Amino acid sequence: MMSFVIFFPFFMIIFVSNIAYADYYYTGYGGIVRSVPTYHRIHNVSPYINPYIDAGAPKITYRYDPKRDVRYPKYRTVLIDDPRRPRIETLQKETYIRSPFGSRKVIINEEKRIIQSDSNQLEQQQAQSHQSKQFFPKTRRKFNHLENQEGEEENFSADRSIDRQQIRCQTRNGYSGICLSKGECYYMYGDLNYLDREQCRTNVNGRQIVGVCCPNDPDFTPNKRFDIPYALTIPRWPRINLRIDSNQLNQALKQADLDVVRFFALEELFVGQMGQIQVAFTPASFLQQMFGPADQNQQLSNLWGFRTLQVTRALGRQLDLSPLEMRDGLSRHSLKGTPYDQYCIRSRPCDPEYRYRTIDGNCNNLVHPLWGKSLSQFNRLLPPEYSDGISELRISVTGVPLPTPRHLSVNVLRTSNSNNARFADRWNVLFMQWGQFIDHDITLGSSTRASNGAGLLCCNRTNALGPLIHPACRPIYIESNDPFYSRFNRRCNNFVRNAIGPKNNCEIGYREQSNVITAFIDGSMIYGNTYNRSRLVRSFRNGQLKTQGRNWLPFDTMNNSLACSIPQSTGNRCIFSGDVRVNQQFGLIALQLLFLREHNRLARILKELNPHWDDETLFQEARKIVGAQIQHITYNEFLPEALGRNVIRHHRISLKPNGYEFGYNYELNPSILNEFAAAAFRWHTLVQKYYRLRNDRNQDYREYEMHKIFNNPSHIYGNGALDDLIRGVLFHKSERFDSIFTEDIKNLLFAQQNQRFGLDLMAINIQRGRDHGIPTYNQIRFICGLKPFNSFREMRNSLQDRNDWQHLERTYSHVNDIDFWIGGTLERPLNEGLLGPTFSCIVGEQFRRLKYGDRFWYENGRMSHSFSERQLSEIRRATLARIICNNGDNFHRIQPLAMLPISEQNQETDCSSIPQIDLTAWISNTRSG
Repeated sequence: MMSFVIFFPFFMIIFVSNIAYADYYYTGYGGIVRSVPTYHRIHNVSPYINPYIDAGAPKITYRYDPKRDVRYPKYRTVLIDDPRRPRIETLQKETYIRSPFGSRKVIINEEKRIIQSDSNQLEQQQAQSHQSKQFFPKTRRKFNHLENQEGEEENFSADRSIDRQQIRCQTRNGYSGICLSKGECYYMYGDLNYLDREQCRTNVNGRQIVGVCCPNDPDFTPNKRFDIPYALTIPRWPRINLRIDSNQLNQALKQADLDVVRFFALEELFVGQMGQIQVAFTPASFLQQMFGPADQNQQLSNLWGFRTLQVTRALGRQLDLSPLEMRDGLSRHSLKGTPYDQYCIRSRPCDPEYRYRTIDGNCNNLVHPLWGKSLSQFNRLLPPEYSDGISELRISVTGVPLPTPRHLSVNVLRTSNSNNARFADRWNVLFMQWGQFIDHDITLGSSTRASNGAGLLCCNRTNALGPLIHPACRPIYIESNDPFYSRFNRRCNNFVRNAIGPKNNCEIGYREQSNVITAFIDGSMIYGNTYNRSRLVRSFRNGQLKTQGRNWLPFDTMNNSLACSIPQSTGNRCIFSGDVRVNQQFGLIALQLLFLREHNRLARILKELNPHWDDETLFQEARKIVGAQIQHITYNEFLPEALGRNVIRHHRISLKPNGYEFGYNYELNPSILNEFAAAAFRWHTLVQKYYRLRNDRNQDYREYEMHKIFNNPSHIYGNGALDDLIRGVLFHKSERFDSIFTEDIKNLLFAQQNQRFGLDLMAINIQRGRDHGIPTYNQIRFICGLKPFNSFREMRNSLQDRNDWQHLERTYSHVNDIDFWIGGTLERPLNEGLLGPTFSCIVGEQFRRLKYGDRFWYENGRMSHSFSERQLSEIRRATLARIICNNGDNFHRIQPLAMLPISEQNQETDCSSIPQIDLTAWISNTRSG
């Protein structure tokens, strides 16, 4: 929730006195208790102190030189005085403050405080650097910044000299920098053409190569900046104050209990007596299995979410509320202190000194421990759009039903095949694959199941089951003249709503959905997102993950995976990993295998360097490095291509060329946005029809159609198949980002070898957005500062295909009905990037939150878990090309920027020319890392 503040001229200093303190205790595993100050709101500005920094932080005065700060002249800083501390001696010094906006010279008044201990002995402590809150008027965003300690620049230079010999250089527009390999500095340029203009020569692994001059200034721009056409403004959500007394609430609780009993009786009729359960190994059952097998914790969480929704419905009927009153009036009321209190989500105690991420994401944020945790709710930028205000799928603004998802898929989106596919110029198949790999690290919904764990059936062989159907069913209806399904007399595709998730704060209100996995880029698809699954992937020997055979991902030894389409007669089995979707297709399996091997390679070397480390330390340190590499590759190689350099700068998610990041903000919620997960990050238009195997002589020798290998990894179990698959995704291009989709996912999703039809993923995307209550395309445009369209014709200059507005006009009743995923997919991309302005707005905002809202972000400094500066400089050498070189079966040559096709600017090179992380930076004399 945004805080609205009054901004003062930059030269004014706000002195805060009369500070009130309240004790909040964070009792960790080691019994640590800390006191956190709270402050009265003064001049509408709320200062904050991080709970893991001592409450007696120093008073800091930032005095800016206006000549040096002409770009951001309106910064404000709250000064903090602490009357509790006696005998204060003030020192003054000059230093630099580091922030996402570069380095600035400031004057710091730093106090030495003498603190009296409980034993009445006086101790002198140098006050820790204090994270002050600053406000930026353009976006009204809040960032935390730490000033660097005296001598940091000298220490950093010393560390870098240990790392490697620096070859200094200068860019064409006068920025000083260091000559690095292309892969190490791509985030600064975001375009191969600019890299070629800034060539220099550097040494990598003892060899001289052509590199690029990497500027030291994070605000460097290689090209003329263009104005970003949007500016996200998160509005205050509407709120209606409703008075609900205890009698009304208790009556609603009793009614909800009766409704739950009736529901289960009805479900027993549908599932137990009428047999409305899915048949295994059908497209519908495979779609259900993509959400994971039946899980007791998920079932309990979903039941609690369902109960709270029933309480909301009961109150709405009792008070005769309108849909808007139910949505905006009931969602602030809590069930704490009621009999339902026992079901409220609670966090485990947090240890602020614990050096590693928890497996389930709990306590990443010490103030809001549930933010980003697995099985916690998705976040939202806007309130949901439900027709009844709380749960039912929306209808047209004209009051008529919306067009069916399949009708939109057929009449607005087009189908590609091997004859009319349009391939991207800039991105290969691996680029698409990395996007899905990251998606599987940060998003997974929870599908509704029957109370016995069975999958729900909403369609029979041809049609929907009729009025007697499970309440979670929202089948996708198919018209009789459908150009594809009519051949098979198919009138319905199965669709089950995602489960109702409980709210983190025990509130009632509209339907929310849970993210089953952690929100953070932490490698959870490798390590699992629950402690039970994590134990299943670990060997508990020398920090290693389980493998089998030729250092492969372990098989599903129970062979009980309903998400596996390998015929049992073959004797082969599917794969088991931290993510339930690992068997979906070849590219996912390849990346999972590469990073499993990378983890084990790191753990093995760390064991050699630190023979005194135990299994747990080796596992956690290797996991920490792998997670940092995934973060770095995503922000260095993937996002600059997806968003473009100017959009990256607009959202302030560019990486730092050196030193630590001090932008962590514990009031920024990193939980995945529903608008992101259910629409803006669904880039299925990039999916290619084929996976091709390519030998080391650069010849394709086999190709597999996508729909024939869903959930069947057995085709790449042979010797050398991994390397040949990787060569194929490196060489071949993905499809373009447009309104054309391959038939393998539009008509044949999860079709098995003996089946002639499957599901339509495009229709599923549209229905999923409505299931989650995602606001419309025009509503999202409005909060992104883009002009909403008043007519379909107005859209023509904003679309890739100028004629698409006519398809939309023939399909929708009103321009305000357009689904967000449809509108965003049809948009014309911004300069430099993959996406149009509306998708860029949401995707950029989400990745900003994943950087500044993650306490364990790999660049963060001055924390108990931070990498040393030398370690951080080594992490910055990580590239996807190096991961492939290190962990392929017998891989020797690759292009430096692995997500881009081989070209004149991105030529194939020997693996010895790709920088390598030096793990001697992790040599330690302690039993922990």
